[in-house]
Formats: sequence, C-alpha cells, structure tokens
Amino acid sequence: MRFRLSTDSLTTSDANGAASDGEVEDHAILLGGGDFGDLPDTTASTTTGDYQTNYLNNGPYHNVEALPSLYLGSKAPDADITDLASFDGTGDDTNVTDDEDGLLTDILPVISNVAGYQADISVTNNSGLNAYLYAWIDWDRDGSFESDELIQQAVTQPFGVQLIPAGSGTQTYTLSWINDVATSNNIAYGMRLRLTTEILSDDSGTVNSDERSLGLAVNGEVEDYYLVASNTIDLGDAPDTYKTTIASDGPAHDYVSLLYLGSNNIDSEYNVTPSSDALTDDNTGTDDETGIVQPLPFYSSTTDSYSVDIAAYNGTGATATLAAWLDINGDGQFSANEIVDELHVAANGTPFSNAVFSADNYPTGSNNLSNKITLTWNNITALNSGPVALRVRIANTALTADDWVAMLAGEKLKTTWCKFMVPIMVMHLRALVLFRI
Repeated sequence: MRFRLSTDSLTTSDANGAASDGEVEDHAILLGGGDFGDLPDTTASTTTGDYQTNYLNNGPYHNVEALPSLYLGSKAPDADITDLASFDGTGDDTNVTDDEDGLLTDILPVISNVAGYQADISVTNNSGLNAYLYAWIDWDRDGSFESDELIQQAVTQPFGVQLIPAGSGTQTYTLSWINDVATSNNIAYGMRLRLTTEILSDDSGTVNSDERSLGLAVNGEVEDYYLVASNTIDLGDAPDTYKTTIASDGPAHDYVSLLYLGSNNIDSEYNVTPSSDALTDDNTGTDDETGIVQPLPFYSSTTDSYSVDIAAYNGTGATATLAAWLDINGDGQFSANEIVDELHVAANGTPFSNAVFSADNYPTGSNNLSNKITLTWNNITALNSGPVALRVRIANTALTADDWVAMLAGEKLKTTWCKFMVPIMVMHLRALVLFRI
C-alpha cells in the first residue's frame, strides 16, 4: 500500500514520479492467511520476558497461503487472524491446530559459556524454490534478538543462514550456537525460527536488534519457543530405530526427585548415544537404570505372554502415568499396540490389580519399590528373533499408547534389551532378558 501527501494536484495515476513537497509511505499488507509468533509481548519496548511479537509492534508474520508447501516441521501452519503472544510462548500451539513442531525437542540444558548448544529443527520444503531457515536464541534475555544470537556454526551459505534446498521434502537440520552461550537453571530463554524463500535483511546500524527477526515475510512460517534451562534431563539409549535421539524426537524427561523407577539416583544428560545393548546411560555417570533387576526372566515360545517386574515410586503430590512398550513383533520399532497389556501388584493389588493400561494410572503416594509392579504382554505370536527393546516411562503426564517418544515432565525413562535363547538372541531395551524357544 502506498500513501502520498503533497500540495501538488496528484491524480489516481500518480502513484509514481516526483512531487514537489510532502511525503510518501509504503506499507506491506498481508493478503490471505498469516502465521504469527507467540512469545510474550506486553509493551511496545523490549526487556526480559517482553518481545516484539504482536502485529502492532512489528512482530514477525508470514503469508502461509503464498507457498503452502513450505513450512517448519511436518505440519502445515493454520491461518492466524489475531495476535497470539502468550506468557509461555504457546499461544499458537493452543490456537486451532497445534502446528508448532519445527523444534524437535525443547531440551535446553544448563551450560557454561563457550560450551555451545545445538538444536535439531525439522523443515518441509516441497516447493520448487530454495528457502532459508533463520534461528535465534535470546541468550542475554533482553527481549530482542540480535545478529550475534543468530545461528553461528554448521550453517550453509549463502547469507549465513541454513539453506533449505528446493524439493528437499521433510528433513532435520542441526543448528549450532557458540558465541556467548550460557544458561542458568530454571531460567527461560526465547527462541525464534523463521522459514521463507526471502533473503531477509538486517540493519547493521542497529546493534540491539536483528531486523530479520521482525516484520513481514512473503511465505513460510514463524515459530516461537520459550525454553526453560534444566539440569535434570533424562534420555534413553536404545538403538535409534526405536526413536531414541533428539533428532528422531526420542524420549526425554525433565525429571523430579519424587517420581522415579528403582533408586532415586538419576543423573542429568544432554547428549544421547544409542547403543546396540542399550547400556550407554548405565555406563555413563551414575548407573540410574535400576527399575528392573537384571538378568530378566526367560521367555518360552510355549507361552504367548511375557512379564517383568519393575520398581516405581510417586511422591510428587500429582497423578503420574506408568507406561511400557515391548517390541513384541521384533521389527526394531515401537507401535501403539505394543503398550503393556496388564499391570499388577501381587502383594496387595495397590495400585494395580490386573489392570489394563490407561493414562494417569499411577496415583501419588504409590510406593512400589519393594512390592513391585508386574508388567505383562499377552498374545505374543510373531517374536522369534532379536534383539528387541523394552521402554518404560513414568511421568506426570497423561501418556497414551502413542507416547514412546518426545519430551515429558517427570522422571523417568528406562530402556532395556531382551534376549531370546533359541539359539537366536533377542534383547530387551535396557535390561537383559533371555527368551528361550
């Protein structure tokens, strides 16, 4: 849109050309559906916890209808019709469709300066155009994204940002920050991702703001995140066919001290290294893989069920979910139909008495460190080779049968390998189980 003001006798055909006095202003108008950020924005200025997000404050916005085959993550964005700024950076997540899936995990560890940080970002480009991924983290927490907070390492030219090639489909890109990177426990840091075919421009004269993080982009998507640094992260260590690494959206827990499996000696992890025997976490730092006693019991092919006992505790004051998956068909991955079939406590039936799995199934005050919980899988018909994996999760989250991956609140993640003696060897993710056929 163009506005012109002059004492000259301008006509409808005088959009261009010289005028003897006055002023001209051009403004971009978003036509079609837009995508907006959702970091907190309470004033026209910036400070800790107060970003430029809203439309009137020149927050970022993208025309999502101009090139619908280009977006962050694997979900195309819905059209936003109003500002979505929120105190925790989830305003767009809860608006219509949750399309905020570009950042594969919101793990942000407590890190010292110059230690560096990496994040895995999922991007979809099914268009015929090259695109560019811009990513900032507000390390100094001043409410603005500066040029030195843009990704700084492992980036692809041109223009110092991540190139997303035309027609590359859905891919994961590892982005790195190395300058002035430091975090403190339980402190929130804003993150902004922008994807567009545009080459965005920064005004080198404004050191306190990177203009590429603001304003209109003609296509693509923007996603904001509010990451809380934590020194209580628990990760898995099974082979990555079971979705273990952060890049695969593997399981991660921000654990709490009164919700755990086995001993309450959880160590914190930032990087995950899958291993063929699922023992990386056992052998790194403190061995906190104590929920299941090894070796695990034999499995016989003359039966169609398998059971294992696990120690658990919930003293958080809130209901938790205990869930477990066993790769009962030996295909090297988990599925919803491999969730545990029955949970039972033989000593007193508390809190499980031959119960089928359900969300929010483990009440606060439950102590099954001695009176252990028996997990049972029935109708095992296709398991004749291995190794295979077992994954156990306990969390203050309403887990479903589909939640063998992704970030959760509350300890604990356990992965164990099961072995079959056939002489074929099959392993159980994290504890050693022998199966005899």
